[in-house]
Amino acid sequence: MMSRDDSSKGHILVVGHVTRDIFGGRQQLGGAATYVAQAASAFGCRISLVIEGRMALCSFVQREVIKA
Repeated sequence: MMSRDDSSKGHILVVGHVTRDIFGGRQQLGGAATYVAQAASAFGCRISLVIEGRMALCSFVQREVIKA
């Protein structure tokens, strides 16, 4: 098991569903793959996220990930 301060965190490939959640006009990423990727990233892991969807959703995901 890796500890949080381990320098060799690893690389995680996440494959799954991503959604665009809308709350009162505000949009944010949602879905199981998003939450897994965010949790692993918080522990310092490198993340690759594989999704499939309409171009508009994929573009939204790309913009949100670049902002993070």
